[in-house]
Amino acid sequence: MKVQRRTGIRACAAAAIAVALGIGAAACGSSGGSASSGGKVSIQFWTNDTNPVEKQIVAAFNASHPDINVQLTAYQTDTYLSALATAATNKSLPDVLFEGLGDTLAHQYENAGLIENLTPYADKLGWSKDFTALSIKLLSYKGQWWEEPLYDLGMGIWYRKDAFSKVHISPPTTFAEFVSDLAKIKAAGITPISLGGQDYWLPMRFFDALLVYYGGNNFFTQLAERKVPWNSKPVIEAFTTMHNWTTAKYFTPGFMSINPSDDYVPLFQGSAAMVLEGSWEDATIIGNKQAVSDYGFFPFPQDQTPNLLSVFSQGLMIAKNTKHLQAALTFIEYYDSPANLERFGGELSQTFARLGVPAPKDQPGAAEIASQISSQGGGYLPIDQILPQPLVNSFSTAQAGDVSGSMTPTQAADSLQSAVKAYTGAWPWGNQPVPGMSGG
Repeated sequence: MKVQRRTGIRACAAAAIAVALGIGAAACGSSGGSASSGGKVSIQFWTNDTNPVEKQIVAAFNASHPDINVQLTAYQTDTYLSALATAATNKSLPDVLFEGLGDTLAHQYENAGLIENLTPYADKLGWSKDFTALSIKLLSYKGQWWEEPLYDLGMGIWYRKDAFSKVHISPPTTFAEFVSDLAKIKAAGITPISLGGQDYWLPMRFFDALLVYYGGNNFFTQLAERKVPWNSKPVIEAFTTMHNWTTAKYFTPGFMSINPSDDYVPLFQGSAAMVLEGSWEDATIIGNKQAVSDYGFFPFPQDQTPNLLSVFSQGLMIAKNTKHLQAALTFIEYYDSPANLERFGGELSQTFARLGVPAPKDQPGAAEIASQISSQGGGYLPIDQILPQPLVNSFSTAQAGDVSGSMTPTQAADSLQSAVKAYTGAWPWGNQPVPGMSGG
């Protein structure tokens, strides 16, 4: 089964990363390194994807580059983040690492001097002409290149066509239609939205979308740039709707105790109608032996033009501590080459940041998302990519209190604003405009 790459960063692993970057001392896991033997350069490549295609890509590279041996280590997300934290403490990060950290943590690594500045290499190869405007906005930082762009990912609503047909509804184009459809689906005995909320980040996606609906694209940008408070009216309205939808059982009952990796199970079983997922969902559908033609995609309706998607980009980084920079550069360029992406595209996350490499023909949802991102040139970042990690934890607490009813929506918003006001640490984007967003 295709393993999904998502944005969620668990609190325990993220805390370990903060420790690794100078707040304390980490004490777990093992670290990677570089070595040479028999005239062949060996480099380490770490990723938080257990997709078997990674082994195929590495094997193909090693076969075509007899002077370089890439050693792959694939982790589950939590283990990956903890291993990186320990390696960061020891200044022994792997030569190449998949950047699935999210901007909140990626910038900490960059600011700490742990990541190779790839700007000279990028300028020489003309990366500014090779990759999408969105990936350049999101993955460059302080005017410098720190990673080679790999994916532009957009998220929206994926739905079962048979469930919609049973209820006699079509993909909604307005928020009012969407709310009406939720009630109709629930009345038909089908769970409207499958959701795994054991960690904060799947419910967060709905909160993000509601925040944009109630506040507008520009409000979200102002919120991200700390120009408006987190207890503003749109935030309270978003928390209110999340609580109401939970009470109405529009989400999977007991979703706060469900593992997020299982959120799609009710959808594939036919007991739920929708999920809020990303460009990778076509591959997940295929990997679970479902028919892509049985599913459709539509943006979360926000009654705005443009109707933005939640977006983020991912790439490949090189550690500053590498002893084999040229070998690492050779590997990331191979991995991200049009030939490699086209060869393994059906099994990799979608959509590609490299221009001219389309989504596979058997993945229409990914192609639709790629088209929307391209036409709009942006979107809105998930909350856990605009808040410092301690405040992500504060958001998670407020969200849990809101949906459980232990906090009112106003109390949840006030608690988040109090945490933001009391925070004295660094912000992911510093004082720069937050990129990739309307008005940003």
